[in-house]
Amino acid sequence: MDRRKFIGNLAVGGLGLLAVPGLLRADDDSGLGEGSQLFPVPTNTGISGNVLIVGGGMAGAALAKYLRLWGGTGVNVTLIEKAGSYTSNIMSNKVLTGQLTMNNLSYAYSTLVNHYGVSLIQDTVTAIDANGKKVSRQNGADIAFDRLVLVPGLEFDPMPGMSSLEEYDTLVPHAWQAGPQTELLRKQLLALKAGTRVGDVVITIPKAPFRCPPGPYERACVIADWLKTNNVSSKVIVLDANAEVLVEKTNFMNAFNGAYGYIV
Repeated sequence: MDRRKFIGNLAVGGLGLLAVPGLLRADDDSGLGEGSQLFPVPTNTGISGNVLIVGGGMAGAALAKYLRLWGGTGVNVTLIEKAGSYTSNIMSNKVLTGQLTMNNLSYAYSTLVNHYGVSLIQDTVTAIDANGKKVSRQNGADIAFDRLVLVPGLEFDPMPGMSSLEEYDTLVPHAWQAGPQTELLRKQLLALKAGTRVGDVVITIPKAPFRCPPGPYERACVIADWLKTNNVSSKVIVLDANAEVLVEKTNFMNAFNGAYGYIV
């Protein structure tokens, strides 16, 4: 596949990329996935080997797909992921505003397995033997590899004043890992609308570098707009550890200062 054709395929499959390449909507029985385009896995590329990917998020799923597309049937790709499906954080702001539900963000691995020939193991890796080129897992025998890719995602540190990480799940959801925290934050916003909860929305932004710099600024705008639209008097307060807005400074500052009818 030459560069021009590859870029063209990315453009055609743009919606598929947003829906995580090779994944299938968990509630989609069509076998294709919403907005996706399937490409054939080539044979006789002259490439062979066993690649083990730990982590089935956006990076792991995309890598598994394209290793098969570029390497062909001679490249055996195994994906280890502890969850039975992937919940995309992309578009989770629309869950907060009620435009989507969590079910809209849930994707199964059916296309990766059935079309692209990726071997999926639902389990947790417990140890890595780099010299012996194998990993141990919680349930089952060790798995050997020629190449190992680790993309397990991230974990959040506690904020100052927190007594445990569990408070993210019950009190101050960061909601950057879409799932129960997204639903909790949605419920907290609805409580402000109903008047059963009183207060402002405070969003903290850590000092750079961090993943997806536009994310917290976008969320501040989305929530502020939702509060305005629903006539909620609460304010959005952003506590930014950085000296200035990190990306799209002019656009975000215009939004924060009332260009769209709300103030942050």
